[in-house]
Formats: sequence, C-alpha cells, structure tokens
Amino acid sequence: TLGRAAAVVCLTNYWLEQISLFAPGGNLVVIGNPVDIPPLAPARDAVYQVLFLGRLREKKGVFDLIKAIPLLNMPSLKFVLAGDEDAQAVQAMARELGVIDQVSLPGWIDGVEKQTQPEAADMFVLPSYFEGLPVGVLEAMANGVPIVTTSVGGIPDVVVDREHAMLVPPGDPAKLANAIRELVGDREFRLRLRDKAYQRARDVFSIPVVVDKYLAL
Repeated sequence: TLGRAAAVVCLTNYWLEQISLFAPGGNLVVIGNPVDIPPLAPARDAVYQVLFLGRLREKKGVFDLIKAIPLLNMPSLKFVLAGDEDAQAVQAMARELGVIDQVSLPGWIDGVEKQTQPEAADMFVLPSYFEGLPVGVLEAMANGVPIVTTSVGGIPDVVVDREHAMLVPPGDPAKLANAIRELVGDREFRLRLRDKAYQRARDVFSIPVVVDKYLAL
C-alpha cells in the first residue's frame, strides 16, 4: 500500500526513517501537523499553573508527573491534568503522595475550553514514553507556554533541548522534577525557550505554511 501510493506523508524525519525501513520504495515526504498561531501573549513573571493534556495513562507519563510533584516541594504550584481514561488511579496516587491539593482533574477538554487552558498555563509538561508528533506540544509552542517533555518519537525533530523546550528521558520523575524546578526558578530561560518555540511554531507548523506544503505536494 505504501509503495503504490503517489506519496506518503510522515509527520517528522524520525517517522520517515521508520517507515522507510519497511517501505524503501515509497515516495516519503515530511509535513508536520498544523496549529493555529495566535498573537504572542505578554510574558509572565512566575509559574503558578502547570498543564498536562492527554490520556491519563502510564505511557503518557502522567504517573511520573504525579511522582515528581512531591520531589519539587513547591506547594504553590498547581497541576491541571486534563484528559480521560484513568483519572481515579491518578487521583489515588496524588492522595497517597500527599499532593492531592495541588492536582486538578477537569476531565477531557475540547473546543474553546481546550484553547483557554494553554492561555492560562505557565508551563506545559508532557512526559510521554511514545509519541508521533504531539499536537499538545505544538499548541503550547503556539501559545508561548514553556515546555518540558521527553525525547521520544518525533519530539526531538520538533524541538531542540534547551533551545525550544526542556527534554528529559521518559520514566524518570527525578529528572522531570529537576527540569520543572529549573524552569520555575529561571525566568530569563523560560522566556528564551518560549520565544524560540513560538517562532518555530509560526515558521514551520502554522496552518498557512502546512497548507502550502500540501498544495506543493
């Protein structure tokens, strides 16, 4: 099927390389997911709200994020974990670790509500074990929200560690906590990351840019 197609669109170079292993004769091209780019909001002075968007499951790293909260020892930080699937297990772990007061579980969000969450967030965290090209990361970039995520799948093709985002290995709550702590404590670093990420989202993943790539294809 891949070999007979006129073209096969891959989200990142990583996935082009993976697909080329079993479809070496395919016409493979890279076109990323598109994202709307609103005007860049004013920079924030501090971090109060950390946002996670995705399925509440182990492979999304949400339990690693819960484990990182007590390591941070920052009671003023609030963690909004928006998603569905295993909210009860997440809530139970947060209660067991004594951080339930810092955790909010609004459930699966979409539409206007999904847009307002990045606007309200001071940091976006996605500690996944596996990803293609996560739209949540693109939306955080487009909204000027500093990002902590993992170096898996196509993510390293989208953001460079310490240039556009903080990248940590999956399954390591301690390193995840260290990255969050560094961003919380260094406003200049946060602003540099968010500005670079916003520029990259605008130049590579904005809807007009992606549409032009499909039209050219």
